[in-house]
Amino acid sequence: MNELDKLLEDFGWDSYLEVSNDLTDFNEDTIDDDIIKFSAIYSSYYAMMVTAKMINDGDCTNLSEHMAQVRSDSKQNSTKKLTARDLDDLVEIDEETKRLTSVCRESSYKYNLLKGLIKSMEAKKDMLIQSSSNRRAETKLYSN
Repeated sequence: MNELDKLLEDFGWDSYLEVSNDLTDFNEDTIDDDIIKFSAIYSSYYAMMVTAKMINDGDCTNLSEHMAQVRSDSKQNSTKKLTARDLDDLVEIDEETKRLTSVCRESSYKYNLLKGLIKSMEAKKDMLIQSSSNRRAETKLYSN
């Protein structure tokens, strides 16, 4: 398991709060350092988000495929004609469907937390750019 997979596996609400506070911290005195470090940090979290999305897509595909298989098996093994509602009921009570639904929901949760981090980082980027621009304009004003 590589480092990115380990980070994603351990990622949850607690780590989101910790990382979110660190990533969105804004200090006027460290703008230059923050700008220099920003792209590397952003790309790391963006990679995590994209990986989380890929995992979520796979989990949800597995769920859909399993649900289709339960429907198909139920139709083949039934002596009477099953309605769509009957098939839905059989899918919903299936234990593996319940497990895969939980897996899909968890991976979606992680993806959406990371998506939120990326959005907050984009807001911080805008603040860094604006503050840096303001500081340069202020310096130019006083140097003239």
